[in-house]
Amino acid sequence: MNQVIHDRMKALRDDTLADSLTEVVRRALAIYEYLWRSKKDGGTIYLQFPDGERERLELLLGDAPVAGNGKEATKGRRARAST
Repeated sequence: MNQVIHDRMKALRDDTLADSLTEVVRRALAIYEYLWRSKKDGGTIYLQFPDGERERLELLLGDAPVAGNGKEATKGRRARAST
C-alpha cells in the first residue's frame, strides 16, 4: 500500500472514530457491497446535499481515476470542490 492511501485510511480512521485500519476497510467494503448490489439490482444511487442539489453517484470500476492512484478524480460536485 502506498503512503498516500495509508494516510487517507488513517485520516478516515480518525474522522470516523474507527478502532483500526482494518475497521476502516471492513466498513468501506460493507458500504461498497451494499451500493454495488443496489446498482446491480437496477437501482440508481444519489447524494443529496444540504442545499437540496442531488448528484448521481457513479461507482468506480476497474482502473477508474481515484486520488492516490496517480490519476485525477474530477467528476462530481465534491471532487470539483476539493481540487
